[in-house]
Amino acid sequence: MRRALYQAALVNYSHKRVDRPWVEAQLARGKAPKAVICAMARRLLCRLNAMMRANTYYEAPT
Repeated sequence: MRRALYQAALVNYSHKRVDRPWVEAQLARGKAPKAVICAMARRLLCRLNAMMRANTYYEAPT
């Protein structure tokens, strides 16, 4: 599970424009890139838990 979250966070870190402002803010605050990726993995897990709890699917923001 940890590997899957880390890989998803790594792709999200590199390619997702939706989370880019958050990533830039974390890097500007002096966070290490690896710490930002780990925090993003936690954010993804929280999103997945919320989706499971609400029994919904992911909807990309427009």
